[in-house]
Amino acid sequence: MAFQDTREEEIAHNLILIKEYKRTLWKLEEQAAKFGSHAPPHIQAEIDLIRERISGYENNIKLRRNTDLHKHAKGKQTILIIDDDPLLVSTLKETLLDEGYDVITATDGLDGVRIANEKVPDLILLDIRMPLMTGEEVLRKIIERKIPTRVIMCTNYGDRKSIVKFIKLGACNYISKPFDNDDLVYTVKYSLELDSIIK
Repeated sequence: MAFQDTREEEIAHNLILIKEYKRTLWKLEEQAAKFGSHAPPHIQAEIDLIRERISGYENNIKLRRNTDLHKHAKGKQTILIIDDDPLLVSTLKETLLDEGYDVITATDGLDGVRIANEKVPDLILLDIRMPLMTGEEVLRKIIERKIPTRVIMCTNYGDRKSIVKFIKLGACNYISKPFDNDDLVYTVKYSLELDSIIK
């Protein structure tokens, strides 16, 4: 059990580092884009270095989970959003639909567990603070029922303690509020590539 905890903590810390490097990378790429094809060499060098570090952390997660990144069968993948904020749900849904995913939604944890059980989505975006049932309670129910899906927890920015806890429980990734579209798209895509389905 101690080994398992250490492994999951390392995965959580790697995920946090990836997010931090990604934010820096996107800012640098914006700077580089202003120069067109003539970006200063020092900016390009920093971009390359950060990409290399991100790739290293992604591979480390793959090794810690004892799995390979894999391609899924053709066809649309389904994402379930469980959040009690209708405006946020609408924004997330629109972004993910634009990316080619099928999207279903639930406005509370009880409904979310029911839909997850019935529809078995490829991935769930799960808010941690909701009425009736918290995100943690929903995650525990999904694990208890062995619904074969992946769960991304929606946390407050910088809440490292919660991130580690949720990864230990069985979540495959996290995303911080307020959401950034680039981060959302990357996190969903990367999480779907990992064979980290709840079993």
